[in-house]
Amino acid sequence: MNPPDATLDAPPGRSAPTGHAFAALWSLVWRTRLSPGRLPRLLAVHLLLPALALLTVKSGGTEPYLQIVLRLQLMIAMPLLCLINMAAPVRDEAEEGTLAYLSVRPLNRGVFFLILHGAHLSWLQLNFLLSGLLLLATGFWLGLPGMAGLILPFLAAQATGILAFSGLSALIGLLTRRYLIVGLLYGAIIEIGIGGIPTNINVLSVGHHVRVVVSSFAPAAELLQANLGHTALSIAVLLLVGAITAGAAALLYAIREIPIGPES
Repeated sequence: MNPPDATLDAPPGRSAPTGHAFAALWSLVWRTRLSPGRLPRLLAVHLLLPALALLTVKSGGTEPYLQIVLRLQLMIAMPLLCLINMAAPVRDEAEEGTLAYLSVRPLNRGVFFLILHGAHLSWLQLNFLLSGLLLLATGFWLGLPGMAGLILPFLAAQATGILAFSGLSALIGLLTRRYLIVGLLYGAIIEIGIGGIPTNINVLSVGHHVRVVVSSFAPAAELLQANLGHTALSIAVLLLVGAITAGAAALLYAIREIPIGPES
């Protein structure tokens, strides 16, 4: 992230307002993400799955459409993009040598981390909301039955799932610079392996709780028979996982110095 000509430091002896710090970091995030060079890729990401649905799902084909929504959007795109976007911010800024510039003094390191995490999380939530709404609009365009009943379960599962996966990704990113490898191993062992076991042990999987939430839509429940549970409980679990892992990452960042430069 190349910061504009502005400083986030507060005057000596005065506390930097948290809201001002968030606004400044949020401005850096969206300006970077909406740069002309990144816009074509961003548009392609948003339009890929709706285009796939339009090309492959026939009118009334609820199951093929749900496979795209549940498997590709919620089970592949969401955790993978959370890992890529939320594990990297602090470590990438350190490698680029801009972390010291972004650090908002005299906010303590843990608070600064949570503000930076929140700015990137807000951007990710907005992007998935847009892509989710495009997918839902595609379903309505195709005339699929019962689409109105999918709106709330799908958007709730997506929003809470992003919160949980983002916290996990941030923690992994602070634990190791090989966060992509560790994240993929976690996904293979916990999310695919344990999460796919049709017994109570699958509650250890974040993806299981995402599927429970979206399964309040009856056709989705029929497709995800091994992921039945209580919707409210799974929402609470996802919120708790997101809060605990983000808090743990903030604590780790507060007590552990990340070296500046390409070897960080």
